[in-house]
Amino acid sequence: MKRLAILAVLSAALMSVSSGAARAQTQPEITDDPTAARCAQAAAEGGSTSWVCIGSIFLDNSPGSDAEPVDLNPGGGRQSLQPTEVQPLGIGDEDDTICENVEFCDIRVSDFISRTKANAAYGDASGFTGTFDILLTTNLNGRSPRYTYKFIHDTGPALVFDSTTIECIDENGASPINSDCGPTPGPDSPTVSAASPNYTSPLLNKAPLEDEGPYLSQLYSRFMPEGGVSLTITPLNSELFFCPIGQNCTFNF
Repeated sequence: MKRLAILAVLSAALMSVSSGAARAQTQPEITDDPTAARCAQAAAEGGSTSWVCIGSIFLDNSPGSDAEPVDLNPGGGRQSLQPTEVQPLGIGDEDDTICENVEFCDIRVSDFISRTKANAAYGDASGFTGTFDILLTTNLNGRSPRYTYKFIHDTGPALVFDSTTIECIDENGASPINSDCGPTPGPDSPTVSAASPNYTSPLLNKAPLEDEGPYLSQLYSRFMPEGGVSLTITPLNSELFFCPIGQNCTFNF
């Protein structure tokens, strides 16, 4: 009987270690990721059972939730940089390692090209499950915006993205009401994972814009972690650009 009791204790200990190791693979430590840490804390305080953060924008994805997105770092999570100011970490994919210490980063490549990066995290009631990056490039070709977007896997299970769309938003100058100047859908179901961490969309073209604007580009999407449920991300906004009548669009105005 004593031997059986010892074996039972050892078996329970092994199961506990195995369970902990499995959890460690899907829910890594968050102490070195301020975005994930801030979002996990907000989820715990709000009782969220499923959540996504795009930069500092937290969205409760719990079943039945109709909560609005919340900015957890208002006014402090976005940084604008010139290409010469970007400091990649010097390892792996440069897009993955630039701007890792801010929630959002706008990189002004030229007066006609701007790249916006967001560091993203997602999880459930027990903490966070994984992290990934989104990079949206807006290339102004005369009066026609052209887009590419990139998803980069950082930690956690494989992710399948779907319903990705770039919306053009006309802010109508002094008008308080934004108008939609049209969606540009991207290919469905790209997958990123530890084995294949990057996906870059083909170039998406839009018809010439008629008004002055100012305009911005918004990326919408959903994603499904392997073994999980589909989650909605909040829109990722580009820098504003302006299209003077009779002239080319520009980020420099």
